[in-house]
Amino acid sequence: MSRSWQNVPQGVEPKSKKSMVHTTVRLISSVLQRMIQIILIASFFTLVLIVTFPLFVYYEYRQKIYVDSDSVEQHDIAIVFGAAAYGLDLPSPPLKDRLEVAAKLYHDGKIKKIIVSGDNSSEYYNEPLTMFNTLVKLEVNEKDIVQDPAGFRTYDTCVRAKKIFGVDKALLVSQGYHLPRAIFTCQAVGIEVTGIYSTGDFSTYYNRWYSVREILAIYNAFADIYLSPPQVVLGEPTPIDVNQ
Repeated sequence: MSRSWQNVPQGVEPKSKKSMVHTTVRLISSVLQRMIQIILIASFFTLVLIVTFPLFVYYEYRQKIYVDSDSVEQHDIAIVFGAAAYGLDLPSPPLKDRLEVAAKLYHDGKIKKIIVSGDNSSEYYNEPLTMFNTLVKLEVNEKDIVQDPAGFRTYDTCVRAKKIFGVDKALLVSQGYHLPRAIFTCQAVGIEVTGIYSTGDFSTYYNRWYSVREILAIYNAFADIYLSPPQVVLGEPTPIDVNQ
């Protein structure tokens, strides 16, 4: 006569029940191992993307940069990004480099209008006015200079160029370490852009240090564009008429 479940000694589980438990445990263990593998692989590729993203921006957008003013094609508008100013007539070395390149392009007939965009967050600090004064000293006609007083960051400058000044295409003027991020940012907000390296003592000797700092800035630009766009100071649109 076959043994009944009732005749199984106390504390001893039937073989079929033990087998079911072992099977379930193996299944759960296999699923967990598979999930861990997927998470590790996904984490690895995410890390690779994060680490290599600045390199992608640098190598992708440097193809849109002119290395000298002689090779620059005709543009209606140039945007000069702000940098530190030490007074209304004293731009910092990087800013001076940018303005001198813009002035040369203007006198060579390569650009018609120049947007000088920078920080004017207080009455005691005015990058755009310093840039304006410097360009006038470099014999750029006042009517061809447009001041943007709310270009606090690269992102702000690009957004305001598009939404306030109606810019669809422009030449960006800055140092080589900054241009790939600037091109990436302006293109993301809908402006067709190329760039021109500014030259001079500052650009020559300090590019390496600022290139390292720029890595973090590229991550920040990505966050501004795709994750959490910051609020930009806007206002009434005043499109630039390049024929005036």
